[in-house]
Amino acid sequence: MRSGFPVHRWRAAALRLALVCLLLACRPGGVRTDNGVTAKDPAGPIWDKGAAYRFDLHATALVDLGESWTAIHYELNSDLTISVVEERDGRTTLHLRLVEPKVRGLAPGGIEAPDRLSRDLREGDAVAVLAAGKMVAFGFRKSTPNSVVNTFRQLAAGLQVAVARGAKDDLSEEYDTTGRYLAAYTFDHATGTVCKTKVRYLALLGNSGGPSMLPRVIGSEGRIRVSRGMRLESVVLSDELAIGNAEMPIRAQTELELRLHAIEEARVTEAPASFLAGFTMVAASESAGADAHAQGLDRARTGGASFREIVSRMRAQGKARDAGLFNALAASLRTEAGAPAQAVRMVAARSDLSSVLVDGLGAASCPACESALIDLLGTPSPDIKASVLHALARFQNPGDRAVAAMKARLEEQAYDPTALYTLGAYARLFGQQGNPGKAAELGNFLVRRLERATDSMQKIVALRAIENAGCAQALSLLPRFTDDQDESVKGAAKLAAAAIANSDGRNP
Repeated sequence: MRSGFPVHRWRAAALRLALVCLLLACRPGGVRTDNGVTAKDPAGPIWDKGAAYRFDLHATALVDLGESWTAIHYELNSDLTISVVEERDGRTTLHLRLVEPKVRGLAPGGIEAPDRLSRDLREGDAVAVLAAGKMVAFGFRKSTPNSVVNTFRQLAAGLQVAVARGAKDDLSEEYDTTGRYLAAYTFDHATGTVCKTKVRYLALLGNSGGPSMLPRVIGSEGRIRVSRGMRLESVVLSDELAIGNAEMPIRAQTELELRLHAIEEARVTEAPASFLAGFTMVAASESAGADAHAQGLDRARTGGASFREIVSRMRAQGKARDAGLFNALAASLRTEAGAPAQAVRMVAARSDLSSVLVDGLGAASCPACESALIDLLGTPSPDIKASVLHALARFQNPGDRAVAAMKARLEEQAYDPTALYTLGAYARLFGQQGNPGKAAELGNFLVRRLERATDSMQKIVALRAIENAGCAQALSLLPRFTDDQDESVKGAAKLAAAAIANSDGRNP
């Protein structure tokens, strides 16, 4: 994707990984239900109505932030009780509760003290709705801390076994606390063992963020044992993920072990409807309760330092650009009230850190930082104005003001590469984030700009913007340019056509 500038800094605002609080690693036909699950010939283990299953739980999480002073390493041991609340319409509703959980911090860092998290987990509970072996909904109590909500949510995700009975292997799209991922299954009927591997992440929860923000699966291995009667007996999952680019990646290693040791009669004290009324239910694809992970990661990145303290440290380093401090700066701009306004005042006063502050506002990619950058567009300095445009181009959650700023730039220079490439990137982002109206509006804008192009350079810039967007409405126009006498124009048109053909279908 073209942007008119080198994209070289990791965007911490993208990270919604549940690993920060306490990461627990964890297609049959028929009538469709939520999240693409089918109700006919259900996959996965059988959960008996009225039963309570007791598992020994052991989980570890190691999150390496790429800086020796910010590592998060937790261990959780507990007894996990899973009770079947309700079975209806091909769905099974499970109640999850931890008995005497013990959290142990194995390294400095984290957003909760281990003893506090242990207490909160002991007092918390959650419900998960499974259909065809997949989690399709999750329920939490409004008073529950976010760290507990996401711990239970990841535990529920670990119960997913979406391989159909009789199948030798299968692929399944599932959700965890991070987002939607593709899992590969192999079912060995001779041993009753299911091998499960996370192949790749497809989207973040709530469809927020583009492909560059998705975690990469470095390693994944799962062995799940079910009885001949399709009862879940054990789960052993191990995953290693990397988030961010090669310059400053975060690496997360997680392990989850569940071993069944008892089946009891569930203690039913009230009707399912009354019991479930105490929970807030969200679809597995929604991000409710997950935002605290990004906030916790930002707190870990700042190490408790304020915006001013981080700026002082950067100034003491002189011209050397420390990646850890830069990420801490972006985190403080994203989370500290008033920090973006302070950055604007410093840039307006021609601070020696002006370029770093502008870059930090762009990396933070939050509404307050977007407003700050828009304010800085009024600066008389051409260099600062150019830096601001480049910073806005890096936004992964652009708002209307960022779009308007790019269009205003095009009023000054009708084929400005940065503005056009950025609008193309925004169009693709809007499509991926489930906003087809905005994606179509920007796609049409770019098509009209291409139609008015007169010389080769204008055509190439407009075609590259359409390549960024992957907008299908440009297809009927492209043959005019694939036959252009200028080989550069012809090549740009072919690249745009290929980008549209490879689009995920969300850019109308």
